[in-house]
Amino acid sequence: MSQPVAETRQSGRGVILVLCALLIWPVMLIASAAEQPTLSFAESSRIGPVLDVQINGVATTALLDTGATVALIDDQYFATTEAPNFLATEARILGLGGMRQYPMASLAHLSVGTSSWRDLRVAVNTNESFPVEHSILPISLFPTSIIDFEFNESRVHLYDGRPKRVRNAPKSTIRYTENQRLIFMPIKINGAKGLALLDTGAERSFVNHAYARRAKSIPDEYDEERMQGSDLSTKTAHLHTFRNFEVGDFEIPKSRIPVLRTDLFEELGYADTPMMVLGMDFLKHFRVQIDRRRKRITFVQPPEASGRQGIGQQSARISEYFDR
Repeated sequence: MSQPVAETRQSGRGVILVLCALLIWPVMLIASAAEQPTLSFAESSRIGPVLDVQINGVATTALLDTGATVALIDDQYFATTEAPNFLATEARILGLGGMRQYPMASLAHLSVGTSSWRDLRVAVNTNESFPVEHSILPISLFPTSIIDFEFNESRVHLYDGRPKRVRNAPKSTIRYTENQRLIFMPIKINGAKGLALLDTGAERSFVNHAYARRAKSIPDEYDEERMQGSDLSTKTAHLHTFRNFEVGDFEIPKSRIPVLRTDLFEELGYADTPMMVLGMDFLKHFRVQIDRRRKRITFVQPPEASGRQGIGQQSARISEYFDR
């Protein structure tokens, strides 16, 4: 799960705003990146778009995270160079484990498929007590206007133009807004309007207390869930029952979602505003097409999932997964 937030810190010449879900600020590329039409997900125990990558010549994996705005790389991948070229900036990143500081450095080389970057500004994890499960890559690394996650086929398509049409599949297109370069879209729960942060780095969705109150959720004080962040720290959340969860034209009549107390919401400016993080437990049931030029997200229900039952049948499946 990638639950984040960052602040600014002055160090020598530079200041950088970082959001990690580790969330972070857009990457400054001194590179050329060839268009990569399709990237297949690597085998991983993690639910989410994990990709095969090369970091300074070392084959490894990284998480493609819509909840990140800069790359986070472990310092072990700098061993093939003389030493990390640390910059005069420092990233302060808030995950489930609290606020942590990471230096910024220039990464000599990163490649994903046929795309490659040189001298890439990244945050570096240099403390063994703060292990991360995977390196983190933001979608802003790729220049294409469309980021098209086909989760049921374990791949992501990168291209320009308009989102590809999927015949005979229910879909819903939603306009989104950006806050600190993160994707927020309108949702409704029990008729109450709120915002959802689209986060492929979060394995589990969760709701803030302001939204739980507004949506009149029903808490189960005896049913808890241990949630793990991408920083491998854990928090305990109580499960709540929510009615009529709506994302565009898709609706789930009943679902059970964790309600979590975390500084993330306050750091983003939504401590008292109805908000949730929409993670992979929901997203994996759809093809999710992000149109960054038009600021629209299209949720497509795969034909094999919807069949002739339509949206209602898929809603039941999603609800059962929330109830895991």
